Amino acid sequence: MRIIQISDSHISLKTPQRLDDLKRCVEAVNAQSPDLVVHTGDIAHDANAQEYQQARSALDELSAPYFVMPGNRDNRSELVAVFSDRLVMLQEFIQYSLEDYPVRMLMIDTVSTQSNKGRLCNTRLQHIKASLEAGDSRPLIVFMHHTPFEVTEIPDPFQFEDWSEVETLTGMFAQCEALRAVYCGHVHRNVGAELKGLPVTAITCMACDLRKGQITDEERQRPEYKVIDF
Repeated sequence: MRIIQISDSHISLKTPQRLDDLKRCVEAVNAQSPDLVVHTGDIAHDANAQEYQQARSALDELSAPYFVMPGNRDNRSELVAVFSDRLVMLQEFIQYSLEDYPVRMLMIDTVSTQSNKGRLCNTRLQHIKASLEAGDSRPLIVFMHHTPFEVTEIPDPFQFEDWSEVETLTGMFAQCEALRAVYCGHVHRNVGAELKGLPVTAITCMACDLRKGQITDEERQRPEYKVIDF
């Protein structure tokens, strides 16, 4: 199975070039013949309906089924209004698992209403625990927007409001033998780490003008996505 992760399109009515960036990325992803595509949040920059509608129009050109989840720039209500068939709600959160594929996938909602940092309340943590424990022999991968590891390349390396929630999550991950990897976005650069031997990576943003770190002009302009093969 081939899964492709994309992230942080930041579609903005004020910066129309980002829609072109997303369209170019969709074309590049289609060339990889994916079985499934996952967008790990920050779909829109100002979270208004028109931005989501533009993103939806571009993402509908994907050759494979796709699913979305929220980032800190997204508004859950607006996101649900446009992408209701591309996500699943857990009470007021957009958190769900995909069970109909050779690989199980868990989408974790890390969005806080108080800041741009991540949050994992008891409702979400309990759902994560149940989802991790409910698995079968298939491999499992996790998608989430915020990075659950110390990102030393940025000024504020801890991107959760309460790091004890991340430690709880890490403990849950360590107990799940089927879990193979965690894939994130948010930090606008390609970085990675290990959580007790579990590989965790973050992909840079599709929005070319928002990419961070020391990158070449070619790296800034090329379509960005992550190929995950099982």
